[in-house]
Amino acid sequence: MRDFAAEEKRSHDEREADQLKSLNGQLGPDNQLTSLSGLRDLPVLRKSDLTQAQSENPPFGRVPVKNVGRVFQSPGPIYEPGGKGEDWWRLGRFLNAVGVCPDDLVQNTFSYHFTPAGAMFESAADAVGATVFPAGPGQTTDQARSAAKL
Repeated sequence: MRDFAAEEKRSHDEREADQLKSLNGQLGPDNQLTSLSGLRDLPVLRKSDLTQAQSENPPFGRVPVKNVGRVFQSPGPIYEPGGKGEDWWRLGRFLNAVGVCPDDLVQNTFSYHFTPAGAMFESAADAVGATVFPAGPGQTTDQARSAAKL
């Protein structure tokens, strides 16, 4: 499990170096940056270009399907890959910051549907070692009963 507390104690320079390393890991070899200020020089992908690329080369344009754990749909429609791996959405730090820990049971009332909210919250709970009760939205009376019993 990641040491979120150590990450929060990094200096500004350490944090920026870690962010640059992570970003360069996602960029192709031809687009490596030497500083975060180089972000402003990267090309912008327009929504219309993305939907066209996805319609011509489904499901993600020219991006390979390997290592994709889930597929989500956003308006457009735009199909978004949800990757495999620890804390894919990088929300574990958020749950850690609000005090969620391995001794906790969290009731995930986000939807497991076209959008990624349910999977995002579950991934974050996994990252901090919490147990998840995947309840989804709706049925508020049953939700309250379950929360009280659990």
